[in-house]
Amino acid sequence: MMNIYKLAVISLLCTFISCHSTSKTKDVSNYSSSIKTYEKIALVKYGEDIVYQMNESKTHTLCIGSSTESNFTVLSFFIYDIINEELVYESTQRIRKVEWISNKEVQVDLMIGISTDNDSENYYIYNIEKKKKQISKP
Repeated sequence: MMNIYKLAVISLLCTFISCHSTSKTKDVSNYSSSIKTYEKIALVKYGEDIVYQMNESKTHTLCIGSSTESNFTVLSFFIYDIINEELVYESTQRIRKVEWISNKEVQVDLMIGISTDNDSENYYIYNIEKKKKQISKP
């Protein structure tokens, strides 16, 4: 049933894209095309409950999907490079909160079961330039 829903959303999106007029300049056209690409990916991965957050320079976007598990809102996300039109990073963990903390870094708050004395392992920062994540403090 879910696959039929995803297929219908993609079909509608493709119809909208094909009917939409093209932009006047090449740069704007490429930028507009990139937005549609990451929105399409997010729709397939997360359905309709999606939030998009651009970094300061508007070169990358954080695509955040949410779902409910056992009365908790759980987030999933990926980072998309608009200039190179590619998915840079995707989280496979259960997330409580994710946000840009600089133009090149995203801070992630993991949803871990029971709190421990060392809660610092529940947070990490992903650097899109270095393509690395490191444990951080809340």
